[in-house]
Amino acid sequence: MNAPAHTPERTAAPAADHLVVLADQIADGLLDRTLPKARWTHEGHLLACIALVRRHGPADALRALRGAIPLYNEATGVANTLDSGYHDTITVYFVWAIDRLLTAGVTTPAIVSDPSVERTALLGWWDRDTLMSRAARAAWLAPTTGGGDGGPIPTEWLRPELSAI
Repeated sequence: MNAPAHTPERTAAPAADHLVVLADQIADGLLDRTLPKARWTHEGHLLACIALVRRHGPADALRALRGAIPLYNEATGVANTLDSGYHDTITVYFVWAIDRLLTAGVTTPAIVSDPSVERTALLGWWDRDTLMSRAARAAWLAPTTGGGDGGPIPTEWLRPELSAI
């Protein structure tokens, strides 16, 4: 894996440091498939993504997530089908958004509450039908609405055939 693109933040606020540690724990639990299923919430997804992007940079974090999430789903009884389980476009979006925030120097607590990583943030870039389509679940689909926040559009910087761990 490449050198990390972002270094972990350390702050004077114990709650912020706790969230960094929690992000690492959730990422580790995802990777080794020991994370309790109840912890795999939207916030859990974000924290794992933050930890992996911080550790490895966006391209290697995306490779790791593409490999780990389907295996974690299977380990916790979630089927990866055409209509459920792993969703590639959503995963790529969150890696892109989190990398963008980390690059801007945003801390983990601020990332978790940032509007660009809310569940509905993707609807600023995709119409619901496209985002929820089988094609978007199976592989990266470029944004359809181009709205977002006026900044650069999300892009997928890996060839999918190279992204398995």
